Amino acid sequence: MNVFRQVVRAMSVLQHPVDPRPRLFVDITLLVLTNTRTGIQRVSRNILQQWLDQPNLPHRVEPVYLCEGVFRLARKAARREFGAIRLKRRDVPMRAKAGDLFLGLELAPQLVAANLPVYEQLRRDGVRIHFVVYDLLPVLHPEWFLASTAAEFRTWVQTVTRVADGLACISVAVSDEVKRWCDQNPPPRDRPLAIGHFPLGADPENRRAIRSVFLPPEAADLLLPETRSVLMVGTIEPRKGHAQALAAFERLWAQGEAIHLIIVGAPGWKSDALIERLKTHPENGHRLVWLPSLDDAGLHALYRHATVLLAASQGEGYGLPIVEAARHGLPILARDIPVFREVAGAGATYFHGGDGASLARALLDWFAHSAAGDAARPERIHPFSWEQSARKLMQVLAGKRIRHVIAAPKVDQKQPSA
Repeated sequence: MNVFRQVVRAMSVLQHPVDPRPRLFVDITLLVLTNTRTGIQRVSRNILQQWLDQPNLPHRVEPVYLCEGVFRLARKAARREFGAIRLKRRDVPMRAKAGDLFLGLELAPQLVAANLPVYEQLRRDGVRIHFVVYDLLPVLHPEWFLASTAAEFRTWVQTVTRVADGLACISVAVSDEVKRWCDQNPPPRDRPLAIGHFPLGADPENRRAIRSVFLPPEAADLLLPETRSVLMVGTIEPRKGHAQALAAFERLWAQGEAIHLIIVGAPGWKSDALIERLKTHPENGHRLVWLPSLDDAGLHALYRHATVLLAASQGEGYGLPIVEAARHGLPILARDIPVFREVAGAGATYFHGGDGASLARALLDWFAHSAAGDAARPERIHPFSWEQSARKLMQVLAGKRIRHVIAAPKVDQKQPSA
């Protein structure tokens, strides 16, 4: 019987040869356990899909998830969510070895901080650990977030800067912020920390889905060619600039301007008063339309037919709506912050000021320049595809596209005197 088993095992190896490449374990715990389809999960889905669809990467990609303090191969989720039919085994525990890579692709502050010993063991096993950093806003501007969120995020930053070999930031601006934070809050480390950057992607719309697009009547009526409509995309939260935008439009409406404001974004935190204003506003359903939920096809339709995108956020890690707008040829009026300059460059018009009056003037100026034909053109923005985004992230993991390196503390080699 033992001889028979050995023969069967040998035949199995011949039919399914062992892949000699080192493995890249990609943590998708939140997608496996919650699957809430947040903006960050949208990024992680697109990146991982690109990697799973490419058989000739330098690493064998293995999605994993954390369960009761143990990382397991996410084979079921990979087949269900990504069509990775080649991954056929069960969700067995992850077996990492020296030379493998681990990537925290999602943002999971509570899970990472609570499982520090797991990551420390991976490092002892010779696994190089990387995390994607989407922004540092909760530690740089805690006033924009719930106190509990800011505290959890600070613990996450302290954990990843302590245990990671590399951090992959979604923009140059974020990588510079991480460098400054580490300089001001030196993490306890015994090896250098590489800080790289990669861009996010934005692929063209699914034309098949466009045919079945559905928009509420109050939004569909605003897509007529003669209608001037301003589109905002993003969760309703303090930093996004919705309150300033509403104040600006109230000024414009009081002056008799027939300019419409379309807001696409779910309710967020610390925004109850603003949400109540939107719901009860006398222009709601007329010159003001708020769409708390909208599928991709509906959003693509708005990008195609609105007059201009208003990116009024005071802080972002990247600014994906700017890239999506550029994909559709939609002009952009953006707040003048470093990350928007990085993403849009000369392809957007920029405004300053934090009150309704200054934004109202900026909007009127933009419409005047647009009518004259000399407003900034979105064609000057060259969006990356998700394939390009995934490839550049892989380059960061390989030690390329590194902008900063945090040196390990120097150890005093002098021996104590007798």
